[in-house]
Amino acid sequence: MELFSHPFYTFTYDPEKKVITFRWTSQTEKMEFYDYKEALHNFAGFAFDYETVGLLVDVREFKYRPTPDLGNWRDEVISPRYVRAGVKKFAYLAPKGALEKMKGAMHERKRGFEEDYFGSETEAMAWLTS
Repeated sequence: MELFSHPFYTFTYDPEKKVITFRWTSQTEKMEFYDYKEALHNFAGFAFDYETVGLLVDVREFKYRPTPDLGNWRDEVISPRYVRAGVKKFAYLAPKGALEKMKGAMHERKRGFEEDYFGSETEAMAWLTS
């Protein structure tokens, strides 16, 4: 079921799997840093509002390039909210060309939940619900 729609992203929820999906759109090329922050705050809020064990972020159409500072902000401010909401697994759905680069860049920082990267939604959902 659709939870929220914005020109830059949509959130959907699967109550059977207890997974919220965050789909970025190609409109993110027009995004500013405050739009990025707002989107992540909104996503974390929905994780509190719905029984959620897994989060899936689809970055196949994501065009915005967050600065390293925004990555640190996400780790310090948003990731703890996911943990408090009960999230156990976090999956990224990435385009084939970026998938290996993203997996290689996965840093050792522990965020309180498992993370992985996938090239297909079927694989990501299977992992999130296992």
